[in-house]
Parts: sequence; structure tokens; C-alpha cells
Amino acid sequence: MTTVTLCLIIILISGCTQSQKKEVTKSITNDTITRWTVTDPYYPKYHIAPPYGWMNDPHPVYFKGTYHLFYQFSFVRNNPYGRAGLAPGQRPNRNWGHALSTDLVHWKHMPIAMRPSTHGRPNDPHIFSGVVVDNNGVGTAIYTINNIDIYNATSTDNDLTTFTKYSNNPVVKGPPPGLAISGAMRDPWVWKEGNTWYMIIGSGLEGGKGPVLPLYKSSDLITWEYQHPIYRADSSKFDFLGDAAFCECPAFFPLDNKYVLVLSDKSTYLVGRYENQRFIAEKRGRLDYGQAPSVKDGGIYVPLFLLDDKGRRIMFGWVGGWGKVDIDREALIEAGWSGMQTLPRVLTLNSDGLLNFEPAEEINLLRSDLKEFSDIPLVADSSKILEGIQGIQMEIHAVINPGTSKTFGIEFLDVLENARVYYDVETKTLRYNQISVPMELNRQDNLDLRLYIDGKTVEIYANKKVVLTEQLKPLSTKGYRIKLFALGGKANVLKVDTWKMGTIW
Repeated sequence: MTTVTLCLIIILISGCTQSQKKEVTKSITNDTITRWTVTDPYYPKYHIAPPYGWMNDPHPVYFKGTYHLFYQFSFVRNNPYGRAGLAPGQRPNRNWGHALSTDLVHWKHMPIAMRPSTHGRPNDPHIFSGVVVDNNGVGTAIYTINNIDIYNATSTDNDLTTFTKYSNNPVVKGPPPGLAISGAMRDPWVWKEGNTWYMIIGSGLEGGKGPVLPLYKSSDLITWEYQHPIYRADSSKFDFLGDAAFCECPAFFPLDNKYVLVLSDKSTYLVGRYENQRFIAEKRGRLDYGQAPSVKDGGIYVPLFLLDDKGRRIMFGWVGGWGKVDIDREALIEAGWSGMQTLPRVLTLNSDGLLNFEPAEEINLLRSDLKEFSDIPLVADSSKILEGIQGIQMEIHAVINPGTSKTFGIEFLDVLENARVYYDVETKTLRYNQISVPMELNRQDNLDLRLYIDGKTVEIYANKKVVLTEQLKPLSTKGYRIKLFALGGKANVLKVDTWKMGTIW
């Protein structure tokens, strides 16, 4: 056992009881599965979660036939509210964790990819977010140090296990000349056009006037030349409305005949044109309609993307913590982990010029125990429980016609608080409890719902146009039962398919 492994064990078990120590020690030395996957019924079984500790921002890449998910990883920070083992105000070390998969569905935890001690700067305990790109077979990480400088590290490993820091970092020092920003500049996104690399970095205009994304170019990922902002907020135009004053973790990529710019706040995306190295926004949407941009309240934050060998643009997003789940700080420390990622979502452009979303088809490999229901009429103000269906890890696919109803949908039973996803015909909105999402659906159109339940989290996909990630509050580990309902008129459930879902580990 290495000295590094022993150090990690000491850090982790600082928040555990003596009776847990032996079990935790054993779990850390396991490559593919931890104690939580066996003993914690609410640990995600088919969403990527940390082997222990705290997970946040994803940094996905497809490299030499393998899917990699790097992510912000803290060993000590076990929950959204406290920092176990740290003094008040002290922040945990930020590292890059690493998981990999050859099929996008079965994953393996790898050794920590980058640590502050070897990939940062002296006396700075943090490596912040960035991106990994394939530079002619060399995996290259471009990432943030000190919230303002950009560093470079490279890996010659086929599986991107180890990275070597560039000796003359930073490759970008501080803000570009002539651009008045709010003080921070972080989370680079990098792509290649012909033989030239381009990079944008998240920032905000001085005075809280909205996000700005400075654009740089390089021939070697080392020497960067500032160009101009690829995008900056304009309060006189629609694209600034509702934006935060600062943009973290931006992303930019072509999709069909358009370009997509992603701003992490509220999971916002803009679709538009890319002309003369500038982005012109035309339409706006959201990648996820979870309750709030705050990671403790549900929803997702920091959606980031990879492009695989099938030409698919695939998204991962950091799923919010347990802010809506009745669990205290001590219980979170006992759990030993916090944070997870969305299912891999495939993005396409629809006829409305906005995005469609579907879970990657590889997820279907986890299905078992199919139960099928069809032609279930729901008379006005009625409901029906799906008999024999209950679980903590499930997929549900339902197709429902509105009929004459005013509202119709699905309710989760055996929860501490009401939880239902439904369509409101009169307001033309998809609803999840108090969340309301505009969605056009006529009487002759069907509502196509795909629900992915994993522990205390549910991902909801509606007609490929709307995705909503939220928290559930289970009453027990027996899991959730499912009830169909219609109010104010009758509806017709054309079909419901349910599956148990297996583990990705």
C-alpha cells in the first residue's frame, strides 16, 4: 500500500467511527467498487458518483476509444454544508478524480489524475476546472489555478492515468489586456479549427454587467494569443436576460448547421451563428429545469460535453446535492460521499432550432425484469397504481394521450413529500411539483415520459425537449411505487414499460 493511499485513508476516516475504519480502509483499495455501493441503498447505482468524498464539475473526453470522466474531487468534503475535519472557513483540497469506460455504461474508478502538490503551484491546495483534449495522441489538460491563471499538463498514457505539468506554467497569466473583468477568470474550454487551437475562459464584466468569454488562439496549446471576446453580455438584447453576472465552465461547439454556447448558470444554452470568431446568439434554452442553479437545491450545474467516434455530442452535468433530502450533516459524513453526474445525454438540434435530449442508448444495457402495461383508460379524476412495480433503481417509459383531461401524469408514492410529474393542458406546461416548464402539446399529441430513478434522484425526459433532474425523499429503502392519474377529464395511457436498473460499476 503506497504512502499516498495511506494518507487518503487517514483523511477519509477522520469523519468515521472506529467500527467503520476497517471497512473504509478496505473499500479505498478496491479499483471498481466501494463500501457505499454495497451498504448504502441510496448510493447511485447507474449514475457516476465518487468512490468517496465530494464530486462536482465534470471534465469529460473521448480519447483513443475510451470515455473518460475527470471531475473535481475533494477527499475531505463529505457534504454540501460542512467540511469534515477542517477548520471553519478552510477549504478542502481540489483534485481531479478520474473514471473511465469503454462502452459509456460500465465504469471504473481510476487513480487520482491530478493533485495540487504535483500539478498546481506551491502552497496552493486547489486545481480547478478545465478540459482535456487529444493533441495528436497526447492527452492535454488545460485547467485553472488561483481562479485566474491557466495551466497545461500532458499525458502520454493511453488511459490518461498520469499527467506531467508543463514546466513553464502558467500558459495564460491573468486577464487579457483591455478587457475589464470582475476579477476571476477560470474554467477553460478548448477546441481545434484546422491547425489552430482556440480557447474560451469563463469570466464576468466588471461591475456585474454580465458574462464575458475572452477568446485565445494557439498553434501548440502552450503559447496563447488573446483575440477578443467571443461573446459578451448585452443588456439591450434577449441573450442577457436572466444571465448571472459571471459565467463558469462555458462550452462551445458546432451542432448540425449551428453553434451552441453553454453558460453554466441555470444550465443555459444559446444557439446561433459563429462568424469571424464571434458567436451571435439567436435562440435560448435550458439543458435542465431542476429547481435552482444552487447545487444544494436540486437540478444540475456545470454541464460539459464530449464528442465521440460516432459523432455524438454527449453531455454530463453535476447533479445537485441533498439539500431537499431530510438528512443531517452527521449522516452525510457517515455516508462518506456526496455528488454525482447525470446520465450521458446525447444532444441533437430539432426543427425548432433548439436542442433535443436523449439518454445514450448504451444505458439500455442495464435494464432487466421488463414489465409491460398498455391501454389503460383513466376516467376523470381517477388514478391507477401500477401493480408489482416498486424499487429504488428503476426506469419507466410512459406514453400518455391527454384526452379531455386538464392535467395528467405520474405520481411517486412512498415519499415524504408530494412528488409528481404531469402535464397541464390549459397552461401548456410540464410540471414537477412547483416547477413549471413551457412545453407545447396539443390534444392529439402524446406525452412521452422517460423517468430514471436512482436512489434519491430522478431524471425526467419529456418528448426529448425537456429534461428535469430533481431529488426524491423516500420513506424507506423498499423504494417508490408508481401511480398514473388524470384530473378534469379522461386520459388514455397508451403504454408503460418499466425495468429494474443494474449497476454501472
